[in-house]
Amino acid sequence: MSMKKLRLGILSLTGCEGCVNELLDVLLTTPGLLNYLELEYCRLIMDAEPSKVDVLIVEGAVASERDYELLKSASEKAQYVVALGSCAVLGGVSQSCLTFENLQQITREVYQGTLPKLRRLPPPEAKPITELVKVSYVVPGCPPPKSELQKLLTSLILGKEFKLCEHTVCFECKARGMVCLLEKGVLCLGPLTRGGCEARCPRVGAPCLGCRGPAPELRIREYINILKEKNLLDSVTIKKLMSIFQTFSSLRAKVTEVLDSG
Repeated sequence: MSMKKLRLGILSLTGCEGCVNELLDVLLTTPGLLNYLELEYCRLIMDAEPSKVDVLIVEGAVASERDYELLKSASEKAQYVVALGSCAVLGGVSQSCLTFENLQQITREVYQGTLPKLRRLPPPEAKPITELVKVSYVVPGCPPPKSELQKLLTSLILGKEFKLCEHTVCFECKARGMVCLLEKGVLCLGPLTRGGCEARCPRVGAPCLGCRGPAPELRIREYINILKEKNLLDSVTIKKLMSIFQTFSSLRAKVTEVLDSG
């Protein structure tokens, strides 16, 4: 008895489409997946308009009226909507840099010399899709790990609930016997960030920047105390670090409160 294929749509909004590339790689390299999935549209590989699907996977933040119209129209034609990646789930880099002032600063850093003329437009606003439409599942990360994408697709095919891991990036570092970056004097958000990425960044010596969002259980006071012990308590740097992915919009306020209270 053959199983009916799940109709899948992939919608890209404002983002780099790195998450979609990762998803397509999983689809093409995981044996058997395409036996149960029918890809209806994805602008990276086909010229097709959003149509009625079982599952809509959305990458990118909503940074324009056109983004919103595309999202609204496509989500109304889908049974399930999945937010894919930091931009769709949390706002991502787009939300942290899309103001006119930041645009000027970014342009200066990129061109490092003569600046192109910037039109003085009203500051654009970028939002995660989770604030604008009903979302069935979220898969954070920049991009999400392939193992998690495989789990997502398998869960959808089998009709099972998809769940994110509950531990932190810090836990994953310890599980691998890695020396903590905080011990090396490197400011890292691993203790506050949801795991599931297999400590991808710390594993190669780079600090966690929080692209997977806040961990379910936050121990902010303990984290601040560790920073004090390691002489890493630079509140300006910490707040700036926590704004890169806009991952910690609500958490940042809590950390600021702890920092200000001493």
